[in-house]
Amino acid sequence: KGKQVLGISESAFKNSDVEVVNLPKGLVSIKTKAFLNAKNLKEIDIPSTVEEIRGSAFENCTSLTNVVLHEGLREIRASAFKNNVNLVNIDLPNSLEYLGASAFSHCSSLTEITIPKNVIEINGQTFEYCTSLRTVNLHDDIISIHGEVFIGDSSLTNIKLPSKITEVRGNTFEGCSSLTSIIIPEGVTRIGGHAFHGCTSLSYVSIPSTVTEIGSSAFRQCNSLRTIK
Repeated sequence: KGKQVLGISESAFKNSDVEVVNLPKGLVSIKTKAFLNAKNLKEIDIPSTVEEIRGSAFENCTSLTNVVLHEGLREIRASAFKNNVNLVNIDLPNSLEYLGASAFSHCSSLTEITIPKNVIEINGQTFEYCTSLRTVNLHDDIISIHGEVFIGDSSLTNIKLPSKITEVRGNTFEGCSSLTSIIIPEGVTRIGGHAFHGCTSLSYVSIPSTVTEIGSSAFRQCNSLRTIK
């Protein structure tokens, strides 16, 4: 009887032509670049025993349409699913605690995302250039949204910012050309440079009295902006 597989090693299936993978229950970790550039991989069911998906594990799996994640997963590292251009939806489990930079960057078919309650910080570029992303559900315990998180998300129409953030960082919503309104929460002190640059449909902005600084070009090319309160 063979030994139990506990991890998929770094670059184990990098550049492979694999289409279907049945990952064994008992697997704990999928290492860095494990399936990088596995361009024929169509779907993957991550066992509930997996606690972490390392950086670029499934990056550039351009045929991947379905990813199933289970409760027990704690970490999705940087660029883990970057450039999965055919991934339409993914349900992040409530057990998730860490979402790395560029984790879903350039997933241009992704339409909706809900951030789980234990993720309180969203790292830079996590959802950049997800050009089909229309709905983002954020919870109020999020304390920080890093810069460029939603840059280039041209289908995003509205978003409710968490009440605990203190800054809208630079380039966060740059190029979100379908965004129509934004309410900056009370307690935010700074709106970073280019934060809303190129939000050409933005017509209404509510800025609280707590804001003491608005960065360079924060609302540049917001040609539809008519109301600032």
